[in-house]
Order: sequence, then structure tokens, then C-alpha cells
Amino acid sequence: MANTISCPSTARSGRGSLKSNNKETIAQGTQEYGDRGKRRDSTNDRCGGAVSGFTNSTYFDMLQPCRENKVKFVKPDTSSVIRFCISVALIGVAIVFLAYRGEAPKIEREAENFQSFWRTFRAAVVAGDTNGVMARTAFPFKTRGPLDDDPVKTHPAEEFPAMLAMLLRQDAGVAAAETPMKDLIARTDTVAERNFDRGHKTVRLGAFVFQVVDGKWWFTMAYTAG
Repeated sequence: MANTISCPSTARSGRGSLKSNNKETIAQGTQEYGDRGKRRDSTNDRCGGAVSGFTNSTYFDMLQPCRENKVKFVKPDTSSVIRFCISVALIGVAIVFLAYRGEAPKIEREAENFQSFWRTFRAAVVAGDTNGVMARTAFPFKTRGPLDDDPVKTHPAEEFPAMLAMLLRQDAGVAAAETPMKDLIARTDTVAERNFDRGHKTVRLGAFVFQVVDGKWWFTMAYTAG
């Protein structure tokens, strides 16, 4: 007959450990469930109660969209952008218009002043009055050949009388037929707008150039045939 060994103390100890482990597990589960409940309540508050009444699994499914929707991007209002661009463009046009209005009277005065100068200068040329022409000529007087790379030459007043006779005889270069500068000046009662530069500071008629210097118009330069 086999011997049977009984260990009641050990068995009791084992059952006691099992009961203890079960209590710890239950306590942990209760704590974890309580923590989840607190997190759920907190999330409900942040999301406006959107997930209340759902199970835990549904709660966690709803939590991610709630988090993703924290930052919302607003699409720009296209009509507002267009209105802003139109406003900026209108302001620019207004500035240019006002600037032109400020310059327009000045340009008109320069044109009127030149026509007055031209009447005096033209009368002196037609009459052959060299002194009268010299009185409206700026010195040192400048001449230049017909090419862009021709050098500009300067001449003192002493050389001008002989030079003037040559300049009035040369071709004006305004027609196929040769036209002396003196003839072009004689038949031009009023200088056309097309002969003015954009700022109305320079006028070119044929081979002659006139410019505003110190607020007055002067005969300043002539192009020569070579």
C-alpha cells in the first residue's frame, strides 16, 4: 500500500494566494475602469458631450476624429481677395492720374514758352540777324555728326557766325528732296507737338536741337552732315 502525503498547510496557502491575486486583479480592473471613465468624461467635456452614452469601444473610435478636428482650416474668401486687388489697382491709377495732372500744366507752360521763343528765333533767322540768333544760343555751342558714335564737339561764341551760315545751308534731312535748314525754319510757323520730347524739355527740328536751360529755351546743338 502506497504512502499518501497530505500538505494541508500548503494547500491553504495556495488558496490564500489565489484569493489574494484575485482581489488585486479586481482592484486593478476597477482602478483602470475608473481611469477610463475619467478620461471619457474629460473627453466628453472637450468634445461637447459628443461621445456620451456610447460603449468604451465606440468611445475610442469617436475619440480620434474629435482630436483631428481640433485645428480647422478656413478656405480663403475669393471675393475678398478680388476686391482687395481691385482696390490696390484703383489706388495706383489714381496716383498716376494725380501725378500727370500735376505735370500737365508745367508741360503746357514749357510748350507755350517754346512757341514764344520760336517766334523770336525764327524771325532772326529769316531776317539774317546773326546777333539775334546768337542772343538765343547757348555757348559753348555743340555739334555732332550724323552717327551715334560721332563725337560731340564744342564751339565758343567767336566761331559761331561763320558756323551759323554753314548750318543754315545744310540739308534738314526731313524729305527725300534736299531742304536747307533756313527754308525749313522759314516755313515752320509753329513747331508741332511731335517735335517735343516726352518731358517737353527738348525740341528737335531737322538738324537743330533746342533745350530748356535754367528755365529758358536755347538753341543748344546742331547735327552736321559729316
